[in-house]
Amino acid sequence: MLNRLLAIALALAASTAHAQSLKIGAPAPEIDLPSLSGGRVQLSKLCGHPVVVSFWATWCPPCRSEFPELVRAYRMHSPTGLVVLGVNGRDQEYSTKKVKEFVN
Repeated sequence: MLNRLLAIALALAASTAHAQSLKIGAPAPEIDLPSLSGGRVQLSKLCGHPVVVSFWATWCPPCRSEFPELVRAYRMHSPTGLVVLGVNGRDQEYSTKKVKEFVN
């Protein structure tokens, strides 16, 4: 089940995401994206939980080194409600298959 949660939490497809302007103190912009395991993930549905959002790509060296830390943080703090969302810039990826292989 943990692998399934990580796949959902860490493998969102962001090819349809658009930049939004931000203001200090304002609510975070909505994230509403499909997950690799099916279904959708909406940031607004996670209200009340601490959420880490990371934008990443399989070919990005800093992203690759950060990924294990995000998994470790999730495993350590998910019992207290932490959610980690990894938003993959799929429009820059070679294929969704490569993203799934990396997550697994």
